[in-house]
Amino acid sequence: MDSDDDLVVAMMGITLLLSLVVLQRRTVVRQFWVNPYLSTRQQTGRFFTAFQDMVDFPRAFEENFHMDHQTFELLLSKVEQYLLPKRQTRVADSISPKQRLAIALEYYASGSFQRHLASVYRLSKTTCCLIIQQVSTAIITALKTEMIEMNQENWLKMANEYNYKWQLPNCLEAFDGKHVAIKKPPGSGSEYFNYKRYHSIILMALVDANYRFISIDVGARGSEGDANVFSRSELGRMIKTDDPLLNLPPDAFVGGEKLPYFFIGDDAFPLLKRLIKPYN
Repeated sequence: MDSDDDLVVAMMGITLLLSLVVLQRRTVVRQFWVNPYLSTRQQTGRFFTAFQDMVDFPRAFEENFHMDHQTFELLLSKVEQYLLPKRQTRVADSISPKQRLAIALEYYASGSFQRHLASVYRLSKTTCCLIIQQVSTAIITALKTEMIEMNQENWLKMANEYNYKWQLPNCLEAFDGKHVAIKKPPGSGSEYFNYKRYHSIILMALVDANYRFISIDVGARGSEGDANVFSRSELGRMIKTDDPLLNLPPDAFVGGEKLPYFFIGDDAFPLLKRLIKPYN
């Protein structure tokens, strides 16, 4: 046998050995079909051990979900139809719409890492992530038709609430931005790195006197300032140009002077006819 034949035999041996290694990796038998830690969800999971206790102690409930139990149940009645399982599952394995909503709301309220939230609720991280996405979509779908229409009647109603609650006449709404922490997107450099020294996207919100969202703009990169996000948002452009489509009420008298209705923001926003901010 010459050297060429020896080389062929050696290559065949190596190929056979590699095939056996790959086959062994593919035929690994799982030690558990369901992780024992996750299988005790209904005995030791947070929803089954702590939820009712929080209902009985309203302050604890509000601290964890940022709403009272009555509001929780109202929201559940609106989104429940969107949170029902799409396929038949065993009762022991099912995750009820109420539990799904509780998981998502606690995530929104605390900003906890999904890994930690999944652990205390005895769920896999993947399942927890899917639940948060599902509930988010359900809330948007269920509540988007309940956003307040921008007309003069609603603007005047909200201005009256501001004046009654905060003694600020002619004020319509308040603007502010919130940095929502995210993982650094691949190849993004420092685009999402904010002045607080973490990666984020910006939620720009317009709220009424009772902290209810009237309009939002979300998705701007964390490195951008509130003023830039405001200027590029649709609502921001309409306010800067005093767009008639806003249907703002006509100027009203305040202390003997006829003044326009306006929005308020912090020092990061520009000073405009329809937008004021605190005096330095």
